[in-house]
Amino acid sequence: MNVYQLKTPYPGVIRLSDNASIPEDNENRDWIEYMAWVHAGNTPEPSVINNIVVTKPNNSVVSKEVFWALFTPKEQAGIIAAAMSNAAVGAWFQIIQSHEQIDLTDSLTSQGLDALISASLLTLARKTAILTPAS
Repeated sequence: MNVYQLKTPYPGVIRLSDNASIPEDNENRDWIEYMAWVHAGNTPEPSVINNIVVTKPNNSVVSKEVFWALFTPKEQAGIIAAAMSNAAVGAWFQIIQSHEQIDLTDSLTSQGLDALISASLLTLARKTAILTPAS
């Protein structure tokens, strides 16, 4: 059975069995296989930057890679899957990918996380944890 790791920066995954980089592409058979693996209840390994699992930031503006790493692997997998079928989640995900920096205090960031809550991908407690910088 294959095991995957989320790429940083997203989009895409790494298939760990052969280190294949798989782009987010609904026409790519490896991506289709990965999505079937996620839908079967599997969770990819977390994103890693420079061989370090990203920890909670201590300021309100973070890179998109650090922001993405604030989500658990299970949350990341759910967001990826939902982005293809849920318009609100898909729109939020595209916005996040298009910005280099994410302001945790911005109302649009909060509204995006509310879309994840509405899609049952996140709890209110997780939203609060994500938006609260480390002290």
